[in-house]
Amino acid sequence: MPEALGEESRRLTREQLFTMVAAASINFSSMICYSILGPFFPSEVNKQFSQLLFRLFSAC
Repeated sequence: MPEALGEESRRLTREQLFTMVAAASINFSSMICYSILGPFFPSEVNKQFSQLLFRLFSAC
């Protein structure tokens, strides 16, 4: 269906698309960095905190 006169196109510009792709890749990269720490985190916390504090902290 053709656009009515005076309506602006709803497609993203190249700059907007690049910004969204960059933000998504930065977010994905930061989540990868956090997931690397996952296997080591419980053992480090258990060295310093009681089991109750560990459960409260990991529930957040």
